[in-house]
Amino acid sequence: EIGPSQPDIGLVTQLLKQ
Repeated sequence: EIGPSQPDIGLVTQLLKQ
């Protein structure tokens, strides 16, 4: 199955640190 079931923690962290 192509595509992560959960978002990348790195991407989420960057969005939270904006």
